[in-house]
Amino acid sequence: YSPHKAIFIGSGPVAVRSDNWKLVLPHNSKIVPKPGKNGLPGDYEKNKVELSLFDMNNDESEKINLAHKYPEVVERLKKAIVGFKEELQKIKHIEQR
Repeated sequence: YSPHKAIFIGSGPVAVRSDNWKLVLPHNSKIVPKPGKNGLPGDYEKNKVELSLFDMNNDESEKINLAHKYPEVVERLKKAIVGFKEELQKIKHIEQR
């Protein structure tokens, strides 16, 4: 799988976009359920994100999780993330020389 056919999102990364698919790996994030006041930020809440697969051509708002319906796509995109992480490690190793 070529990393040039995908866009990797977030630190880690936590998601990948390839063709019409977007895979989001399980991770913890923060959300701001209520905006702040008087120039101060709102309070953060922890948010647990589950494994999710979205068809971005038909669900731009990422509401319909298709991970269970398309397990082969989930596995293919997980492998892409693993391959991307391996490439990053190689680059880091070369830079540390």
